[in-house]
Amino acid sequence: MQALSFAEDKGLQKVLLNIVSLADGRVCVVEDRGTLRAMEPGKDRFVDLELPGWQELFSCNNMYQDSHGAIWLATRGGGAFKLEAGKVLQYSPANGLGSGAVYCFGEDNDGQVWVGTIDGGLSVIGKEGVRTFSKANGLHSTFVRCIGRDREGNLLIGTNDNGLDIFKGDRFVSFGTDDGLTDPQVWAVAEDDNGRAWFGTNGGIVILSGRDGRGGMRTITAQQGALTDNFIRCLREDDKGYMWIGTDHGGLLRYDPRTDRVTGDIELSGTWPKARSQPSRWGNPARSGGRQTVFVATSPAPERRPPSSPRRMGSQATMWWPSSATRRAASGWEHGSWHHTDRQWSG
Repeated sequence: MQALSFAEDKGLQKVLLNIVSLADGRVCVVEDRGTLRAMEPGKDRFVDLELPGWQELFSCNNMYQDSHGAIWLATRGGGAFKLEAGKVLQYSPANGLGSGAVYCFGEDNDGQVWVGTIDGGLSVIGKEGVRTFSKANGLHSTFVRCIGRDREGNLLIGTNDNGLDIFKGDRFVSFGTDDGLTDPQVWAVAEDDNGRAWFGTNGGIVILSGRDGRGGMRTITAQQGALTDNFIRCLREDDKGYMWIGTDHGGLLRYDPRTDRVTGDIELSGTWPKARSQPSRWGNPARSGGRQTVFVATSPAPERRPPSSPRRMGSQATMWWPSSATRRAASGWEHGSWHHTDRQWSG
């Protein structure tokens, strides 16, 4: 099996923000400079992403496709754009959005799209228009980093400075450091097959069991010797029940529910090169059409590799094997797994 690297020589800049697989099979990338790229059909290179109606007037932070197939773009100043059937709708402070600086998206059980902003709280876009939540009406932070959904339909909202907000349909319930969260900055949320809620912070991982955490709470930190780095950037569960943990400087870790252990000693095949010192950025994993190929990325370059290929994960390496089951569990989250190597290698 061969790992293929994609960088400037194949149409991508070195720093990427996100990778998204669209329903039509296109693999798309959001670059750090705010541009959108897509893999050219039948070729191993990326070209400008063509979206009917999109005029590229604003730089993008993120990209999301909802359950109805509409594409949403998070921009740096222009708000959120919805692209569907050749039509473009803009949501900004002029028509009710909390801010023009959009960071993430999510979706509730009713198919309404939620928009997390950098400085204007959280907005929900539905048939009745836009409704915005801020500190004035229940939300506990103005900066929303991630939006997830549990099996009961509650929204799990990770904030930049005040822990987690849980939206239960009519109110926000705060879960912060006073409640046992290891750090107020929440970067990632996930729910495993056992219904446990995982939260990745700058102080390690917190796991809540049972409804509203009544089944108990557990922390996993570097101080316990369980993690190589407390700065957690993504959480994803695969089909086998492993929870993959992406860190800022400590590489990729894997939690095994059978042994209840976290390990970085992942299956070894070939030689793993030394990772660069830049912190990784995390984006959605992307499957290429019907092929069993997974795209994973970092700053500075993404890699494509068949999911059966074993590997050793370097100091900043991360990976997630997507599947229909995992996609259902991860509905509403924008942060996936990226991986970086300095060169190509074969397993």
